[in-house]
Amino acid sequence: MSVHINKYQFGTESVGYNVSDCTPNVEVGSFFHSEGGLIRLYDEFRVGSQFFVNLEIKPRTMSGVLLAVFGQTDYLLLYLDDGKLTFVVDNGAGPINVTFNPSSKYYFCDGDWHSVEAKKINNVVLLNIDSQSVEPGIGIGGVSSTDTKDPLYIGGVPNELRQSKGLVENFVGCLRILVMNSRRHSLSQARVEGQVTLNTCSTL
Repeated sequence: MSVHINKYQFGTESVGYNVSDCTPNVEVGSFFHSEGGLIRLYDEFRVGSQFFVNLEIKPRTMSGVLLAVFGQTDYLLLYLDDGKLTFVVDNGAGPINVTFNPSSKYYFCDGDWHSVEAKKINNVVLLNIDSQSVEPGIGIGGVSSTDTKDPLYIGGVPNELRQSKGLVENFVGCLRILVMNSRRHSLSQARVEGQVTLNTCSTL
């Protein structure tokens, strides 16, 4: 089953900045370049009944996939779309989603780090942005497990998968994962596809 998400076409309203690879002003994080890149964190990942991720982002565009994993029908997605941040999970009984809709369209593109906490507990999805809680999304009771088996992608997905699922573009900017499922995750040994600079983000 395809995931139908409206694609945001970047135009004059897109927020972007020139990137200098030689700037001495750097900080910890992984940088996803505008040419397109992603991290394959696991080759096979099962979400199951519970999932939690705490990450920080400093986007340079309005839209982008932050985290994604799929199964035959089930999936989990965390993505920006035109300045809004959405967390959506499908346990096989239809999507359960929650969206953070900031007061300013450019909330995430202000040059600061933003904290994102996304949690899935059985048929409930929760989202907390910069200590601001969003109304939970609640799915059908009794359907609790998200049966995924594909790779867990960070910062985007391969082009063919993005097109087949109708997803937004890959993420551009800085990202760091603090905790996932009670484990601290370092991306330094992760598998990189495309243009991603691990462990270094320019502060401009």
